Amino acid sequence: MKPLGLLAVSLWLFAFPAAAESVAIELSPQGLLTLELKAHDQDRAGTLGAVLARSLGCTLAGVNQSPQGNQWIFRARCSGVFHRSGQVVEGQLKFGAFRQALIKSSADVIDIDIAIPDAPYWRAALPRSWDRSCRDGVVHRTATIETRELPTRAVHVAAGYRTAELVMIFAPLPLVLLLALIMMVVLNRRAAAGGWFDYLHAVAWGLTGIYLLWAAMWAGISGAFWGDLDVWALYSAWNGGSAINGKFFAAVTYLAPALLVTLLCRVWTPKVFARRGLLDTMRVVLFPSLALIVPASWSIGALAALGSGEWIHVFSRLAAAVMAGVLFRAAARTGRADGASALPAGELSDRLHALAGRCGITLGEIYVAPARAAVLAEPIEVEHARIAISDHALETMTPAEIEAEVARRWSLPLRRYSDLRRVLVFFASLLVGMALSLLATFGLGVAQLVLHLHASPILTRLSLAIAVGCAAVIGLLASRWLARRAHRRGDALCSGAEPEAGRAAAAQAAAASGVAQ
Repeated sequence: MKPLGLLAVSLWLFAFPAAAESVAIELSPQGLLTLELKAHDQDRAGTLGAVLARSLGCTLAGVNQSPQGNQWIFRARCSGVFHRSGQVVEGQLKFGAFRQALIKSSADVIDIDIAIPDAPYWRAALPRSWDRSCRDGVVHRTATIETRELPTRAVHVAAGYRTAELVMIFAPLPLVLLLALIMMVVLNRRAAAGGWFDYLHAVAWGLTGIYLLWAAMWAGISGAFWGDLDVWALYSAWNGGSAINGKFFAAVTYLAPALLVTLLCRVWTPKVFARRGLLDTMRVVLFPSLALIVPASWSIGALAALGSGEWIHVFSRLAAAVMAGVLFRAAARTGRADGASALPAGELSDRLHALAGRCGITLGEIYVAPARAAVLAEPIEVEHARIAISDHALETMTPAEIEAEVARRWSLPLRRYSDLRRVLVFFASLLVGMALSLLATFGLGVAQLVLHLHASPILTRLSLAIAVGCAAVIGLLASRWLARRAHRRGDALCSGAEPEAGRAAAAQAAAASGVAQ
């Protein structure tokens, strides 16, 4: 070889070190290790794989070598290094002998990936300079380092669920069940002061409030656990189940208060109300509650996706929230059709048709549903061109009051898409709540610099929980503002009705003396 060519080869070898070996070690929740080592030839992959196993101190099983492109891959299962005690897996990773073998084989650079299952209790004494990421419930610590930078001391690793974490996970369930029981006691004592529909309205919104409290607690727990999956999904995967099973169990736990109240309403209905069968109780108690809880759950998920910049998940979860509302409304409409009859011709029918003309709506179905059949959750339900009126409303409300109530429903924004309106109001409230949460976090961060506090990381982890709490208050205020606005516009639409029609019975006398709008 000519001197110039020899010099060029020498410079190339000096500038580029030997091809980097790649090592991946994955720990399972049961304490088994999966080893994967890549090298440029078969003998080298087998030799270094065996040295890695001896360095870790494990017993190999299922050894397999296969080519991949211009490399060979050594795969094997490794046992005896980690041990699981209860819900915690613990052990040590020893790289000393493996490090020496790499140095002797002139391996200058190595790619390394240590994968450990995500869990609330997670410890790994790996260098802080290594990158950290979480994918599918597994925490990966990755780095491209020089061989001499491999840890010489044993790396202690522990992960799992200690007693404190198990209490944190399971404690919210009995708490929300107790709150649901207290809510039933309070509502049953006050049942005589209001009617059946007031009782159902209080139950539905009370269960929704309990769910939002539940969601806020779980948001705080999930944020503290560093996970990208639901807490129950991680717990299911940790015990050998699937993430889908964990999410299904999570859905059951989220709905546990509503299911409990439904069963209680079946056997513990106030004496002033007639007792109904289980199916009818589900229609009037469970369905209206789920029609609020399920869209709220998807909206909270959309906000969480928005925080991570996953726009596809944001829009898909908002769409799921709207579709959930539509499906529950369709199921309720199917139930109302049983035993319902068309509204007979008369003053009320004439008022509603005239009101529809003023609102630019082609009125479709107007039917009366018996309250005893338990097919209505409210005395009057309006779905754009469909109107359902309970026989209880016909007996207790005047035609002017019913007309005013329908006019107010038609005066709300997005009257054709009431489910979309509900989701957008709550999602906007979540955005405002998150903004307030971030503002509080920023303020506490400033206070930390001035007063040397150490609470900012805690508030950061609880940001979604704080946003849910703020959203509940903001959403309530927004709903009341929309109701007052619709009240004024609805009264203006009722050209032949009193301005105060539909308000409390105690104000009817004063309303009757007002000037007709």
